[in-house]
Amino acid sequence: SQNATECSGFLGPPGTTPTLPASGSQMSAPLTETTLFQIICGNPVFRAGIAEVVVEVTVSKFTVTELPIQNATALNDAGDVAGYRGSAGGGSPGDVVLWTAGAIVDVRVCQDPPYCYKSYTPRAINVARTVIGWGHYSISPMHPFSFVWHFGDYPDERGDTSDFVLLNDINDAGQIVGSEWASPHAVLITDGTVIRLSDLHSSANAISAAGHVAGRVRRKAVRGG
Repeated sequence: SQNATECSGFLGPPGTTPTLPASGSQMSAPLTETTLFQIICGNPVFRAGIAEVVVEVTVSKFTVTELPIQNATALNDAGDVAGYRGSAGGGSPGDVVLWTAGAIVDVRVCQDPPYCYKSYTPRAINVARTVIGWGHYSISPMHPFSFVWHFGDYPDERGDTSDFVLLNDINDAGQIVGSEWASPHAVLITDGTVIRLSDLHSSANAISAAGHVAGRVRRKAVRGG
């Protein structure tokens, strides 16, 4: 505004209209969301010379990173991502991979036949980059097969047995939860010991840093005679 002697307005959230210098610059508070900036300048003697400007500054809340992974299925607090790349025939999940520090690491689930003929999906990864998950044999009938993979090492393959455990989640302490396969019961695996959490038809699907477990239980309906 020509011949302006005073300004007012707000630099940040509406509702505050401090007096501002007629020239120069001023720093706003850090922006966490889209914000309107308004400045009104003029001269009380020449009211016709008042001018106002409103500027909207848009702040992006998200950063998108494109990963060389077909499907990302697990994420830890350090930003490491586990998923699978390619396909194992018929659109099934293919090679399991880990994206960490901007690079791809192969998760070597497969060691020797017949374990190479399966499709796998990572279910969870902890801060130590231990990846757990499960998949199926690519033969009929299809049997599930879980894996635990430690960063920089081969996985601990658990085998296909009658008391086979489907692994669903792992916390930073290395505790793993899942369910038995043959007769579904929720289980907790800690220090290599499998603990059954329920004798009902159940599944443990998530575990917190404190070791709290969440999942589901299906009760059988009982009808009297």
